[in-house]
Amino acid sequence: MITTMEQVNEMIPTAKRRRVDEALDRHETAESNKEKQVEPPKCYVSLLVLKMEECLGNLGIKDVDMAELERMSVMIYESMSISSRDYHSVQHVFDISNDMTKPIPILSALFHDCVYFHVDKRLTTAQEELLQGTYTADERGNLEFKASSEDYDDELLKLVEFLFSFKPGQKLEKGLNEFLSALIAVRCLKKFLPMHQLAEIACCIEATIPFRPANPETKLQPTEHLFSRLLEANKKFKLEMKDDEMEQAIHKAVKVAGNDVQNFASTDVYDFLDGTWSLLPEQNENLRMQYCITAMDLQRALNGMYGFFNLYLKPENVFDEFRGVPSQKEMDWKLELCKRNVCIAKKYVGAKLYAMSVVAAFACLTGGDGPLSLFLGDLKSNKSLLQHTNFDDFLPECTLDQLKKCDKVVYHILKEGRKAETQFDTKQSPISAYLYSILGDERLTEILNTVELLPMEEENAWLILKALPIEALETLSNALKNIALSRTKKFEKLMERLREEMK
Repeated sequence: MITTMEQVNEMIPTAKRRRVDEALDRHETAESNKEKQVEPPKCYVSLLVLKMEECLGNLGIKDVDMAELERMSVMIYESMSISSRDYHSVQHVFDISNDMTKPIPILSALFHDCVYFHVDKRLTTAQEELLQGTYTADERGNLEFKASSEDYDDELLKLVEFLFSFKPGQKLEKGLNEFLSALIAVRCLKKFLPMHQLAEIACCIEATIPFRPANPETKLQPTEHLFSRLLEANKKFKLEMKDDEMEQAIHKAVKVAGNDVQNFASTDVYDFLDGTWSLLPEQNENLRMQYCITAMDLQRALNGMYGFFNLYLKPENVFDEFRGVPSQKEMDWKLELCKRNVCIAKKYVGAKLYAMSVVAAFACLTGGDGPLSLFLGDLKSNKSLLQHTNFDDFLPECTLDQLKKCDKVVYHILKEGRKAETQFDTKQSPISAYLYSILGDERLTEILNTVELLPMEEENAWLILKALPIEALETLSNALKNIALSRTKKFEKLMERLREEMK
């Protein structure tokens, strides 16, 4: 008796067996197609529409007008697709809501970065309409944002202002983007949701104001103060929320806030650096001009990023907790990852900053600033038919003794490159890796703490170059003059003076 498929196959001639196999494959494919669900839409607007419909359905709102969902989705899409956005694009809202299951946090995530005014520099037409009562414009069109006056009649606006702790007539600065985004969210959703759920959404978006320390007077965390304001708002605006519902509202807010900064607790430092790098063109408008970025443009951008990691950011202020959510174990784990990522990023950015300062100093002393491509060659991403310049060809290899002074992870990222390309920078950083290997962590940190890198004027430029050994200056000068051919003689004259003064 034949009992196995192998025995059956042995009894069927090869060509016939192939036809049988193909027939079976077609049958299996047809059966599997019946079970396949409809593929998700291929455009962000439709994804936003479906996500909103699902969330509102889970909140008991049925038969929602698709045209209304489309209007809100288009508004979010337009807000986050402005050319100034890179990290905070539409994809960001799906990244942070990916593991969320509750509708209020998901809706909050969809709206939470609609406004990014200091980056976008303007409001869209839809935003202007939704934010009436929050701004005035001068004759040049410049906007000033203030909280409403005490007698302004808009209960929903008053609720959001109260939850954000804004006083009547106060000029809005800290938390401006989050406040305006929250107001857009609740004004869009007010026809669907009751006041207490709108308050929850406002709390979720308020919690995304980043990197806040405990209050120096009360010693309480921002989430505790937000909870206190929600308690007061519950009475003041008759929200009719129970105590446990208000506590759950802040737990939802903590979830949204934690997901918004989840990159800081990435287990992959390369992903963390890629996220950090995509923020640079948002904060530095000149970096969006792909073919016109100058050496000093990139130096200034890196200086700002280094200042953020070195002076402003404290890992203990990145993640929020509220009454056991997240657990202490999770908070400790996130803090350790955050400290590791920030430590590596600080060293990485510091090495990049000094290397670009050296290039900018050479530029300053040989004729002035110029496009990066003049000194380093065209970027691979540029529309150039020329062979890409590999700066590594001009630089010596790092020795094992030199590596002992460096963080090996940082050196490897500089040498081998980040994961993702950007339009303003290469993944690999050959000059940074070379200088980092020569200087090591201790000497590099000393230079960054003692040498004035900005403004890039002649006096500072000399100090930046003289912080390096003359051998390193010779190596870099030879490389730069082979690319910036119009400055060859000036590089040679500069090096003559450096040799003389550094004897």
